[in-house]
Order: sequence, then structure tokens, then C-alpha cells
Amino acid sequence: AGFAIAIYIPLTVAPTGLVATIGVLSSQAIGAGNVELAGEWFLVVSMVLFIIGMCCVGLCIVLTPLLVALSEPEAEVQRMATDFTLVFAWSGMIFQFFQMTRAWFGAQGVVMPFTIAAIVGVGCTVGIGILLACRSGSIGWTGAGLAVDFAGLLQVALVAVWS
Repeated sequence: AGFAIAIYIPLTVAPTGLVATIGVLSSQAIGAGNVELAGEWFLVVSMVLFIIGMCCVGLCIVLTPLLVALSEPEAEVQRMATDFTLVFAWSGMIFQFFQMTRAWFGAQGVVMPFTIAAIVGVGCTVGIGILLACRSGSIGWTGAGLAVDFAGLLQVALVAVWS
């Protein structure tokens, strides 16, 4: 899990500056009365964020087995760390998309749906993570990673349904 967090932090920090710009750019556009420009900024930042996210996930897929093999001598721990990290890596891109959407709507003064989605996401991460990591036999840490991914997707889906 510590190895996955060490890889996850750069995956989420790399696009953070890009995500921070959407709130400012959309606020400027909405303040100028140009709602279409705010929508265009959302699409542009979404596409760039997707490309950066896929590159980060690709790097994680390529580098994780090598880095785990170099740092951990036990084969079983290598397998668990690799499986968990490869599943967990996707959550960085999901998290950044949620943050970008939150900033875009926040520029319009809409925050309550994101607060509710965040609370639901944390609850799902904990609940599903415990079920998958502790109760489903051999899935273990991979189940915890799947829980994080599922909760992130649920947050994005809740926001999409709201909007």
C-alpha cells in the first residue's frame, strides 16, 4: 500500500496545476457573460487531463513491476504490491476529473452536490474496501484499490446525474 501511495502522489500532483486553472478560467468567462467559453474551457481541460492521466497510468503500468521487483525480494509481496498499485493508479485520474468538475461548478457557485458526492465516496471507499480487502478471500489489497476506483467513479456519476 505504501508503494502505491508513493506512485499515486505524483499521478495526482502532476495534473493539479491544470485542474486549478479551470476554476479561474471559467470564473472569468462566466463573469464576462460568456457561458459558452466556460464550457469550451471545461472540454479543453478535460481532454488534456485525460491525456495526462493516461500517460501517468501508462507510466505506472510500465514502471510498477520493475520498481516493485527492485525493492521487494518476496514474490508474494511483489504480486500483491503490483496488483494493488495497478488498480489504484486509475483512481488518480478519476480524482483529478472530480476535482476539475468541482472547480468548474464552484466557479458558478454550485458546491453542495460535490460535498454530498465526497461524503458518499468516502463512505463507499471505507465500506467496500473493508468488504473486498477483508472478506473476499484472495482479492486482498487489490480489492481495496478497486474500492477506491469504484468510489471515485460513483462520485463522478453522482455529479454527472446532478448536472
